[in-house]
Amino acid sequence: MSGGARAQEPPSAGQKLALYTKPSVVRIIGAWRGEFRLANRPLTVYTGGSGSGFFINGDGYIATNAHVVQAIHDGEDKAKEALIKAYMRQVLAALGVERPTPEIIRKISAETTLVDKKPIAVVVLPNGDRATYDIKAYG
Repeated sequence: MSGGARAQEPPSAGQKLALYTKPSVVRIIGAWRGEFRLANRPLTVYTGGSGSGFFINGDGYIATNAHVVQAIHDGEDKAKEALIKAYMRQVLAALGVERPTPEIIRKISAETTLVDKKPIAVVVLPNGDRATYDIKAYG
């Protein structure tokens, strides 16, 4: 072959496996969004996380690690607690407070309203499409 062109080698077994399985791998988001107001200023806080999963059958069932969907599984009451903790950390950091006193915590709490909280239970498919999910089994 001239000009430095080389014949393309056939894909390895690992490359073939990656090409075959890639369409079954998805991104899973299991989080909550909290909308707060502090002294009439809005602040959005998130808690939870994301990870990968994969289709286990043609009916759309997906397997993932429990920690990926834990925030959704634990429900609204735990989400509210986690959102409030994340909110307080964010506000205290913005104020430069490293060791808050009970008085500072009370003052911030008194001036804060949790306006709304919403779950974010989304599967991102390989083509970029998004779909919501329900947890069918957890453990």
